[in-house]
Amino acid sequence: MKYNSMKTLMTAAVIGLGATQALADPKPLSSYQEGDTAVLTGTVIGIDGDDFKLDFGGDTIEVELEGWTWGADVGQYLKAGDEVVVSGTVEDGWFDNREIEANNIYLTATRDYYYVVDTSPAYVGAVEADVNRQGSTQGQNQQQGQNQQQVQNQQQGQNQNQDLTEGTYISTRGEVTKVSGREFTVESDGKTLTIDTAEMMYNPLDKAYGEPIEQGDRVYVYGEVDDEFFSKKEISANSVVKLRDASEQS
Repeated sequence: MKYNSMKTLMTAAVIGLGATQALADPKPLSSYQEGDTAVLTGTVIGIDGDDFKLDFGGDTIEVELEGWTWGADVGQYLKAGDEVVVSGTVEDGWFDNREIEANNIYLTATRDYYYVVDTSPAYVGAVEADVNRQGSTQGQNQQQGQNQQQVQNQQQGQNQNQDLTEGTYISTRGEVTKVSGREFTVESDGKTLTIDTAEMMYNPLDKAYGEPIEQGDRVYVYGEVDDEFFSKKEISANSVVKLRDASEQS
């Protein structure tokens, strides 16, 4: 496996700056219309029954959790001060107050992704911020566009033709089938991929860092293709996100 010092430094820089800072939506709340899709990055400032309030960029908005299994137990998943990314639909509330109906939520501290609608996932920009900081703005935008397309392809079962050339950054989603040391395998679209976590700043397989990744979990992985011995290919992970279905139908 490779121990790429540049990638390690990049990851450390992102942690120091905070991934959510890089993802703050520049649009003010007043610019959204009812029905608009928004991805908002901010801080939980209070739990309100089965909803919560989000502070983002100086604005505050009520985040509704209709159709979520959390119900009145929102406080078991979120608390004031948590940094989150919320993807959902903007709605008009009482007295012209804006609300957002959450489709999915990414918790930056625990790297957990909860969803009732798994489209425009809130985690994509956060886990790729380290790579997108490199190079020109054009290169960053191109990389992010490619990664967004990869996620769409994965959701539609079209993940067969990703470039597996060494050094290429790719993403994959699938079910964990085996865990061994700092590696685990993921079954994705009929393919088995080996994921190496040795270069990550924390060990997502160690319970000392929170709830560990285990066999049977669904995950999203973003990282760099690495050629191993005997032409074996694996992904050297930059980020691993646990995917959790929070819909009432699950």
